[in-house]
Amino acid sequence: MSSSNHHFEENTFANLTYCDYCSKLLWGLAKQGLECSECQYVCHNKCASSAPSCQSVKANPPARPNGGDSPTPKTPKSPTITDSPAANSLRQIQNADQQQQRGKNSKHKSTASVKSISSQSGFDSDSSLHDSHKDEVNKSPAASSAPESTADFTHHLKDVIMSSAVNASSEDINAPAMLYLKSQPPLNAQTTTRNFTRFASKCGAIFAFRDAIIRLISWENTADTLLAMVVWCVICFYPVLVVFGPQLLLLRVIVAKFYLKYGKFDSGEPLTDEPESDEKMNVKSSATNSAQASPNQQRPSSKRTLSGFGLSSVLFASDDASPEYLSNLKNLQNMMGEFSDGYDLVMSNASHFDWSSETETMYLLQAILISMFVLAVGIWIIPWRLVFMFGGLSVFFYNTKFVQLVLRDIGPDLGRHSERLFKTLGVWYRSLEETAAEHGTFKEASLYENQRWWPGSGFTPQMLRMERGPWSDISGTIPLPTKYEYKPPAGYKWEDEDWTLDKTGPWKQNFLGVEVSIPNIIMQVDPDEGGWVYSNSEWEPLFKKKDGGDGSKRDLTRRRRWIRRARRLTREERLAMDD
Repeated sequence: MSSSNHHFEENTFANLTYCDYCSKLLWGLAKQGLECSECQYVCHNKCASSAPSCQSVKANPPARPNGGDSPTPKTPKSPTITDSPAANSLRQIQNADQQQQRGKNSKHKSTASVKSISSQSGFDSDSSLHDSHKDEVNKSPAASSAPESTADFTHHLKDVIMSSAVNASSEDINAPAMLYLKSQPPLNAQTTTRNFTRFASKCGAIFAFRDAIIRLISWENTADTLLAMVVWCVICFYPVLVVFGPQLLLLRVIVAKFYLKYGKFDSGEPLTDEPESDEKMNVKSSATNSAQASPNQQRPSSKRTLSGFGLSSVLFASDDASPEYLSNLKNLQNMMGEFSDGYDLVMSNASHFDWSSETETMYLLQAILISMFVLAVGIWIIPWRLVFMFGGLSVFFYNTKFVQLVLRDIGPDLGRHSERLFKTLGVWYRSLEETAAEHGTFKEASLYENQRWWPGSGFTPQMLRMERGPWSDISGTIPLPTKYEYKPPAGYKWEDEDWTLDKTGPWKQNFLGVEVSIPNIIMQVDPDEGGWVYSNSEWEPLFKKKDGGDGSKRDLTRRRRWIRRARRLTREERLAMDD
């Protein structure tokens, strides 16, 4: 491609490169712009027609703002970035930088012109300007350098952000979490032993916290337990106070270590700046000697008190021969056993959730869905602060001696009553489910036989021209085939061998596969021995036959109901029918 004596060729630039004509960024991942093979002039495709003539100077290519980039080998074409909102924003940032750079260049040019004019007029401009600039620098050196450094940093930050946005898809950079997984050392016996020893010497704070919580809820110290209950109530009403927990914990550790280093925390001996007497010095000296003679007596007590949860003595690593280390080993041993027992307990009841017993898993799934629905409805009206407050207080009250004595006496009876209640609820739910399943599996079809009385013939299935047919639904508006021709609807098969008469009532229309014009019709009737119910010529009202059936008592019509059960086809039966 040739324009203005240039020999332009499409090129791909690996780094940020700017147009030599408009000083704007060349956007795209490949083939971002054109470059002259003679003078290395770089521009956009749209700027090629307006580019100046080629200088044919390969050694001195045109200056490019904010640096440029050397051409890279050509790569296959790929789609470039379109004018998206993000691209327009980046272009606006680049334009602002270019205008600022041009302003600086024009300022330098004006200064140079002033110097040349002053030299021509015989005025020593260099010395005067140098002195004035020196005075300004001496007055405020920080003020003169700070804006420039801030602007340079801002410009560099913009370049870094744009470069990262362009190269994010091509750079192979792993996330910190993935680097953590990849940097895990392999299994090694020595590493396992070393890390276990380190963990056993430094995990005392975990068990100290556990023991302190157990002592709190066990009412070992009544004052501490009451204080903990008050704190729990305050936190439930003002949960934002939880954010002060880490600070208070660190403050407690710092204060405890301070007393351990500079004062007698356990003995309650106050700190003082007064010089000690000779007698006190002698007593301390003898105590120090005795301590050196029996170092085992200097080891701190292994009992973890409530104050700071014993963190002052267990937060830091303990020696592998100390009682604390042995206590940590014992706790680790018991913790592993408790975890294994809990896992075995969960897996022993796995049939409830692993579909090994579909019935139990389905019950659990239904309970979960129902509880989720209830929570979704009640989450906005349930006073959760009160719920958590009373829930936490119940833990404290449960561990009182009074409650334990009550539970010891009525616990067996309460357990039996609870077991019976759960069994009753289970039976009720299963019966309800079976009823629903049976209702969905079995349906009852209804077919009504209609007859009219004719003189000399009696009751026959011969109807008038404009009235119901001999077989119909309960309303008489929908004609149906005879019971010998009536077939079950699609997806069902007859469960009963034959149709049976309904001699008790009430009558209702619940047959399958036919839309009823008057839905949910239920009629209270009193059929005779043959199942017939008599009526007038208009088929209402319904009553028993009152005479010999000769029409003298207005019993000109009659009808009776035939019923038959149908069962829904199973999946195997449907597949067999399809085959």
